[in-house]
Amino acid sequence: MTSSARRKEEVHLANGGIKQSAWSKAFKSNAVWEEKDEFLDVIYWFRQIIAVILGVIWGIAPLKGFLGIAIFCVVNLGL
Repeated sequence: MTSSARRKEEVHLANGGIKQSAWSKAFKSNAVWEEKDEFLDVIYWFRQIIAVILGVIWGIAPLKGFLGIAIFCVVNLGL
């Protein structure tokens, strides 16, 4: 964590705020993202989790070739 991020966190906590984890903010529609990097980390890891889940599904239902890749791209972009 950078020093500026720590300062923001300390100021927020000193003002009576409750620190929320990035994942708890990810599932709230009115969450305020103070740092762009934190938001981008959540997006990155969410896409990784989706990729693993779809990989297992594609392994069980043997989707191969262009059709499998195309459906993966559509689902990944849709979410």
